[in-house]
Amino acid sequence: MRIPMTASGIRTGIALGALTAALTTGCAASTSGTATPAPNTDRASTTGPMTTSAASAPTPKPGLPAARNGTDLDACADGNCEIQVDGPTTIPTPGLPRIGGSVTIQQISAQAVTAAAKVFGFPAASTAPAGGTLFLNGLTIKVVAVQGSSAVLRLST
Repeated sequence: MRIPMTASGIRTGIALGALTAALTTGCAASTSGTATPAPNTDRASTTGPMTTSAASAPTPKPGLPAARNGTDLDACADGNCEIQVDGPTTIPTPGLPRIGGSVTIQQISAQAVTAAAKVFGFPAASTAPAGGTLFLNGLTIKVVAVQGSSAVLRLST
């Protein structure tokens, strides 16, 4: 038997579903809305998004496998790519409005990679070790390899 639901009941159900999804996927809320990057001695600066021309052929760091899309963050627009990131990085994903249009790699260490996004307008984060997988509202991020403060990540929807 199907029970009819009012418009306000649907909105409430969606909000509760979003909250439940955020809480059950290991997400953490942040009240400041900004990440504090870990100290990074490999690069002069860790501020701002990393950008690379698609025409350049990036050289992978020793110990990291070559990423299919190198360091071209624009390859991730639809949420499907394999890239190398060096330190905290914002990956634009305009084709994925359900995660706020971007994913921020907040921290890369030998133990884990932490990624964050907006899920239904709420901040959410997930952490996984090298070889592990992060889940952010329909976006899967496989941590292929980690070397120092760099990582090769495979994003898929």
